[in-house]
Order: sequence, then C-alpha cells, then structure tokens
Amino acid sequence: MTIGAASRILKNQLFGRKLRELYWDADQLRRLLVRLRSPTTRVFARTVRENLALFFLGEMRPVSGETEKRARAAVERILLAQSIGGDGGVSLGCFPCDEAPAPRAVCSSTELPDSLAVATR
Repeated sequence: MTIGAASRILKNQLFGRKLRELYWDADQLRRLLVRLRSPTTRVFARTVRENLALFFLGEMRPVSGETEKRARAAVERILLAQSIGGDGGVSLGCFPCDEAPAPRAVCSSTELPDSLAVATR
C-alpha cells in the first residue's frame, strides 16, 4: 500500500463521516480486537497479524501469472456456494471473532452481482 493510498483511506474514514458514526465504528473495532485476544481465536489472530504485516510492508504481491486463475477459482467457488444454498443466495461467511461464531445470513442473489461489481473496482 502506498502512502498516498493510505492517506486517502484515512482521510475518507475521518473526514467523510459524522462524529457519532466514527465513535460507533471505533467501538466496534475495539470489541473485535478484544475478541481476537480470546484463546479460541489465537490461530486466526496470528494469521490476521501476519497478513496485515505483509500487506503494510508491501511484501504481499499477486503471484505472477496466477491472477486470472485465482479470480476464476474465486468466482467458481461463489457460484458453487450459490448452487448449494438452494435459495439463490450465498452465505456472507463465518467469522471466528463474531460474538456467536456461526455462518452469517444468506446474501440474496440480487445483491450478489452488486457485490462482485464492487469487488472488481
């Protein structure tokens, strides 16, 4: 991540929102970080720390020649999950640091294309 990109993200997060929103988002982040310290999420927390360090140090790079292959695999995985769900939607995932770690609600099939479009920006 470049310094310019980091400063744009920080600027948008700090100055593009109301104080109340910032407060509640900061509190939510604080609670998430506290849950990361739980013994049950130790392995997950270590992986998060290692990946963030690689990302911020600029050492995390796409594998040369595999970008398209990995993107296709990701889309195939989403389509498989959508077909297995039976209702045309895909679970938003399972997050180990949630207060009750369980799969999140299904994202409707009408929201999925929007999510994929946002991800490609």
